[in-house]
Amino acid sequence: MVKKQQYKPLQPFFLLFFISTLFFSSNHLQALDANITYATFKGIDQENYIEVYLHVLGRTVEFKREKENKFQAAVEVLITFEQEDGIKAYDKFVVKSPMLTSLRIANLGLVDLRRLHLSNGSYTLKVDLKDLNDLKNVNSYETKVVIDYGEDKVHMSDIQLLNKYSKSIEEDKYTKHGYQLNPFTYTVYPSAVSRITFFAEIYNTKIIGTPHLVRYYLYKEGDEKTPITGCLGFKKQQPNDVNVVLAQLDISLIPTGDYLLVLEVRDADNELIQSKSTKIKRSNLLDYNLDSFETADITDSFVESLEGKELKDKLECLAPRIDNNYIPLLNTVVKSKNEELQRKFLLHFWTQYNEVDPTTPYEQYGYLVEEANEYFDVAFSKGYKTDRGLIYLRYGPPYDIISADSEPNAPPYQIWYYNTLVDEQRSDVQRNVKFIFFNPSLANDDYVLLHSTAKGEFNNPDWKDELYNTAIDNTSTGRSSKPTFGSNADRYDDY
Repeated sequence: MVKKQQYKPLQPFFLLFFISTLFFSSNHLQALDANITYATFKGIDQENYIEVYLHVLGRTVEFKREKENKFQAAVEVLITFEQEDGIKAYDKFVVKSPMLTSLRIANLGLVDLRRLHLSNGSYTLKVDLKDLNDLKNVNSYETKVVIDYGEDKVHMSDIQLLNKYSKSIEEDKYTKHGYQLNPFTYTVYPSAVSRITFFAEIYNTKIIGTPHLVRYYLYKEGDEKTPITGCLGFKKQQPNDVNVVLAQLDISLIPTGDYLLVLEVRDADNELIQSKSTKIKRSNLLDYNLDSFETADITDSFVESLEGKELKDKLECLAPRIDNNYIPLLNTVVKSKNEELQRKFLLHFWTQYNEVDPTTPYEQYGYLVEEANEYFDVAFSKGYKTDRGLIYLRYGPPYDIISADSEPNAPPYQIWYYNTLVDEQRSDVQRNVKFIFFNPSLANDDYVLLHSTAKGEFNNPDWKDELYNTAIDNTSTGRSSKPTFGSNADRYDDY
């Protein structure tokens, strides 16, 4: 019998961008967590206002089964601005996720933006969050906010950090000056993000009376206020009631550290008129490196509770993803009896994939391991330790699989096809790659790798001869090893 089969669809792990790679679980792993930022703006035709940007981390809230067997998360949010004599403004609302058909999906944070009008003054901003599917899962945030815009001098809004922007003719809460502005709500710029994009408004430049220069740059906190090479930009603007700054800076080569993004207004004589700044955290892993794992801080991380056999299994199943140069190090750590050292290695490894949130790739890879164990377990070995499991974890699910279970003169075999295959260790993309597995013993569904066209994998030009030579009929009767009627290897090879 010959059959085609395809494992349930799942995008390969290595193709997923860091911002969109969380998995949800029906039991959240930690207390409700959110990234909350804000920016203040001067009102032109009405009061000044503040925008509060909210991003609830999806894996920290509960997803409840709703109608049509779909799942949804819902978080109640209360935003208040208080002064000594009471609350001056507030907004209470519920932010919901879309209806989801599966809890094993790519990340979806619960994102919202709220705009509230406020007079000049000093306020305490409080944000209270409650998971409506788990009322005990709550959190709150508090910070000081100052709004101080007048008509007697040049002012600048706060700098609004953006994930992206695009021109828009529609008006909604995300649009300003003909652009849709999607806020950047994370606390750190990771390696995967190569640019800082930002928006700001400059007010009352008519006071200057002449064209002026807008200067923006990045400098390292604690150093002299000198722009980092390659992180400096200029814009020339005319006097106006409101001028807009929408700009980007390339941070691809900026190393890990704390920085300040500065925006300045300077007159024709280069005299500083006004400036605004905001802090930026950068985490940039330019090289794959596991040598320094002993310094990893495991406090409050996903590895802190792992121990014993579970911890060892989590380490062993890293083998398909680890650079060959680090396999000896992995073996040493696995054999170690120092569980704290093992936890540090595990955390540091997944930090290489996502230094901001290593829990994300860890959980996603764990899902692949579960699938490998489900599909490829044999009598005395877990699925992730088999040849098929190793390839599945290294490259993700194949695009297509053809299984030949009862072809004449050949043991059962499978051909896996990958339209596109990304080799993380070699930073290489390959097209139309095949893996051939066969089961010469006919026992326990234990397929071994016979041949591959992928770079760096086992390549066997004589795989067809070996395939038909190992057939039981051939070894017992001495018949020719050449394929006979009903043999399909050549046809599949050209698929």
